[in-house]
Amino acid sequence: MMPKGMPRVRTETTSALPLVSSRRGKYKELEKCELDAQVHADLMEYVEFVKEVDGEEPKVGGIVSAALERLFEADTAFPKWCENKRSRVRSDVKNSDNITPAVAVNANGSGSSKVMKVGEA
Repeated sequence: MMPKGMPRVRTETTSALPLVSSRRGKYKELEKCELDAQVHADLMEYVEFVKEVDGEEPKVGGIVSAALERLFEADTAFPKWCENKRSRVRSDVKNSDNITPAVAVNANGSGSSKVMKVGEA
Protein backbone atom coordinates (compact mmCIF):
# COMPACT_ATOMS: atom_id res chain seq x y z
CA MET A 1 0.00 0.00 0.00
CA MET A 2 1.29 3.44 -0.89
CA PRO A 3 1.69 6.08 1.81
CA LYS A 4 -0.84 8.93 1.73
CA GLY A 5 0.14 11.85 -0.41
CA MET A 6 2.20 9.79 -2.83
CA PRO A 7 1.07 10.15 -6.44
CA ARG A 8 -0.40 7.05 -7.96
CA VAL A 9 1.26 5.92 -11.13
CA ARG A 10 -1.04 4.26 -13.58
CA THR A 11 0.68 1.62 -15.63
CA GLU A 12 -0.62 0.82 -19.07
CA THR A 13 -0.56 -2.89 -19.84
CA THR A 14 -2.39 -5.08 -22.26
CA SER A 15 -3.09 -7.48 -19.41
CA ALA A 16 -5.75 -5.07 -18.07
CA LEU A 17 -9.26 -6.31 -18.73
CA PRO A 18 -11.90 -4.23 -20.50
CA LEU A 19 -14.46 -2.62 -18.23
CA VAL A 20 -17.30 -4.05 -20.33
CA SER A 21 -17.62 -7.29 -22.20
CA SER A 22 -19.08 -7.58 -25.65
CA ARG A 23 -20.18 -11.15 -25.02
CA ARG A 24 -23.91 -10.72 -24.73
CA GLY A 25 -27.12 -12.61 -25.22
CA LYS A 26 -29.80 -11.76 -27.76
CA TYR A 27 -29.58 -8.58 -29.79
CA LYS A 28 -32.21 -6.27 -31.17
CA GLU A 29 -31.08 -3.91 -33.91
CA LEU A 30 -31.33 -0.20 -33.27
CA GLU A 31 -32.58 1.09 -36.59
CA LYS A 32 -31.09 4.55 -36.52
CA CYS A 33 -28.52 5.69 -34.04
CA GLU A 34 -26.20 8.63 -34.39
CA LEU A 35 -23.19 9.13 -32.14
CA ASP A 36 -21.08 12.14 -31.42
CA ALA A 37 -18.04 11.93 -33.74
CA GLN A 38 -15.55 11.67 -30.88
CA VAL A 39 -17.65 9.06 -29.07
CA HIS A 40 -17.76 7.03 -32.30
CA ALA A 41 -13.98 7.26 -32.69
CA ASP A 42 -13.49 6.21 -29.05
CA LEU A 43 -15.92 3.32 -29.53
CA MET A 44 -13.99 2.02 -32.53
CA GLU A 45 -10.75 2.21 -30.54
CA TYR A 46 -12.46 0.38 -27.67
CA VAL A 47 -13.45 -2.36 -30.13
CA GLU A 48 -9.76 -2.69 -31.04
CA PHE A 49 -8.84 -2.81 -27.34
CA VAL A 50 -11.36 -5.55 -26.57
CA LYS A 51 -10.23 -7.52 -29.63
CA GLU A 52 -6.59 -7.33 -28.51
CA VAL A 53 -7.38 -8.38 -24.94
CA ASP A 54 -10.04 -11.02 -25.67
CA GLY A 55 -8.46 -12.31 -28.86
CA GLU A 56 -11.66 -12.16 -30.88
CA GLU A 57 -13.61 -9.50 -32.76
CA PRO A 58 -16.31 -8.10 -30.46
CA LYS A 59 -19.74 -7.00 -31.63
CA VAL A 60 -20.01 -3.23 -31.45
CA GLY A 61 -23.61 -3.61 -30.25
CA GLY A 62 -22.41 -5.78 -27.39
CA ILE A 63 -20.04 -3.08 -26.21
CA VAL A 64 -22.71 -0.40 -26.54
CA SER A 65 -25.20 -2.62 -24.65
CA ALA A 66 -22.75 -3.25 -21.83
CA ALA A 67 -21.88 0.44 -21.59
CA LEU A 68 -25.54 1.42 -21.45
CA GLU A 69 -26.20 -1.18 -18.74
CA ARG A 70 -23.48 0.48 -16.66
CA LEU A 71 -25.06 3.88 -17.31
CA PHE A 72 -28.50 2.63 -16.22
CA GLU A 73 -27.00 1.13 -13.04
CA ALA A 74 -25.09 4.33 -12.24
CA ASP A 75 -28.03 6.71 -12.75
CA THR A 76 -29.88 6.52 -9.42
CA ALA A 77 -32.82 8.56 -10.71
CA PHE A 78 -33.58 6.11 -13.53
CA PRO A 79 -34.88 3.16 -11.43
CA LYS A 80 -37.11 5.57 -9.47
CA TRP A 81 -38.52 6.97 -12.70
CA CYS A 82 -39.11 3.43 -14.04
CA GLU A 83 -40.99 2.41 -10.88
CA ASN A 84 -43.16 5.55 -11.03
CA LYS A 85 -43.92 4.81 -14.68
CA ARG A 86 -44.86 1.20 -13.87
CA SER A 87 -47.11 2.41 -11.03
CA ARG A 88 -48.89 4.81 -13.41
CA VAL A 89 -49.39 2.03 -15.97
CA ARG A 90 -50.73 -0.36 -13.32
CA SER A 91 -53.08 2.36 -12.11
CA ASP A 92 -54.28 3.05 -15.66
CA VAL A 93 -54.88 -0.67 -16.28
CA LYS A 94 -56.75 -1.04 -12.99
CA ASN A 95 -58.96 1.95 -13.82
CA SER A 96 -59.64 0.65 -17.33
CA ASP A 97 -60.80 -2.69 -15.88
CA ASN A 98 -63.78 -0.82 -14.38
CA ILE A 99 -64.95 0.42 -17.80
CA THR A 100 -67.32 -1.66 -19.89
CA PRO A 101 -69.11 -0.81 -23.14
CA ALA A 102 -72.87 -0.36 -22.90
CA VAL A 103 -75.59 0.24 -25.46
CA ALA A 104 -78.38 2.67 -24.67
CA VAL A 105 -81.65 2.21 -26.54
CA ASN A 106 -83.62 5.33 -27.41
CA ALA A 107 -87.38 5.52 -27.32
CA ASN A 108 -87.48 5.06 -31.11
CA GLY A 109 -85.48 1.80 -30.82
CA SER A 110 -82.17 3.05 -32.19
CA GLY A 111 -79.07 2.33 -30.14
CA SER A 112 -76.03 4.41 -29.36
CA SER A 113 -72.79 3.19 -27.89
CA LYS A 114 -71.21 4.80 -24.90
CA VAL A 115 -68.58 3.81 -22.39
CA MET A 116 -69.79 3.43 -18.83
CA LYS A 117 -68.00 2.59 -15.63
CA VAL A 118 -69.21 -0.52 -13.87
CA GLY A 119 -72.12 0.39 -11.60
CA GLU A 120 -73.08 3.47 -13.66
CA ALA A 121 -76.64 3.68 -14.96
